[in-house]
Amino acid sequence: MLDEKELLDYCKKQTFGQTDYQNRSFVINAQLTPIRKLRQCVLEVNGRIEAFQDRDRSLRKLKWKMEEKQAEIDNENSIPKKEMMKIDFERFELERQKYQSQVNLAKKDLDEFVKIFKDIIEENDIDLETVDLYDSEEDRKYWLIRMAKNCAVDIACTGRISTANLNTILDMKENDYQEVLLLAHKYTKFISHEINRSSEIAMSSSQNDLLTNSNKKLLDFYEDDNI
Repeated sequence: MLDEKELLDYCKKQTFGQTDYQNRSFVINAQLTPIRKLRQCVLEVNGRIEAFQDRDRSLRKLKWKMEEKQAEIDNENSIPKKEMMKIDFERFELERQKYQSQVNLAKKDLDEFVKIFKDIIEENDIDLETVDLYDSEEDRKYWLIRMAKNCAVDIACTGRISTANLNTILDMKENDYQEVLLLAHKYTKFISHEINRSSEIAMSSSQNDLLTNSNKKLLDFYEDDNI
């Protein structure tokens, strides 16, 4: 059983960032297409490189400040001044622990997104030397799927497409908004089926069936139907 000091020390050392599940499900997979996922990964990795380097610099600077303060303490002959300087030094130690935790967390976040980046490349057989992250057709496909998903959620929840989403898709080219509407209705049918199926499973307490059955992804509709 931990005593109070051990418990406090344990808590000080803990760092909590976004989980791998959270990063994959709500940061990367929200981008819908492989190229968009890869682009988002690039943004996340770059942001975490900057965060890690910034926190590492702060930690290294603090360590030198501590060296400087320790030298002042060692050279101080006045007992009262020396003791007050030691109290100030305690503040440095608390800051060092905080910065070290931030460095550890930033490195952990960076490593997790690097792993996701590698997984996306492997799963989608992407060649970084030839892939075009700014491909216009990929961008078009992303927005068709994005708007179809938004419209499908509207229909599933309210029975109609919201004014905002309808106005947005009508600003697209005619062929594009027709494709969005067709895809939205197909995906709505799938959503309704899944909701009904889940309800039936829940009512029959067969939760394992719900958890083990694989679900069809929105991107599959786009690629399989070739609307």
